[in-house]
Amino acid sequence: MAKKKLQPAPQVLAANRARIGEIMTRGAITVRADTSLEQLVGLFLEQGISRVPVVDDDGRAIGIASKTDLVVDQYERGDTEISQTGAGGRGRHVHEVSGLVRDIMTPVAFTLGDTTTIGEAARRMLADNVHAVPVTSGDGRVIGVLSATDIVAWVATPAR
Repeated sequence: MAKKKLQPAPQVLAANRARIGEIMTRGAITVRADTSLEQLVGLFLEQGISRVPVVDDDGRAIGIASKTDLVVDQYERGDTEISQTGAGGRGRHVHEVSGLVRDIMTPVAFTLGDTTTIGEAARRMLADNVHAVPVTSGDGRVIGVLSATDIVAWVATPAR
């Protein structure tokens, strides 16, 4: 009796054909390294985002700044919660945010071209333990962001 060869699941086959340009978030909001952290916090809150590519003067990715980067920076600087009990305020307050994006950003480990397959992107993101990656055009400029949520949403969509 011949051993039956296992076939990849249809989702795997589709992921190895479909391109990230079809599912990425286009028109990525970007910042420059000299953006103030105060402006970055405002951007995160106003836009409802948790990370943003940092670009050079030519629009090429040089880093990613995230809410996690901000928290780590505050912690490492020794900024801690201050109780507002008895001060007429409710909850807690964290010291003022100061500095520049370049002080807290994570340098970009890699970018992906918009023609990269979803499968390859998922494997790269998993291998490097990243939740989002800047997507670039043929000339290297950031044109979008691919997040793990974009990939999950694509997988959750009914069969293609």
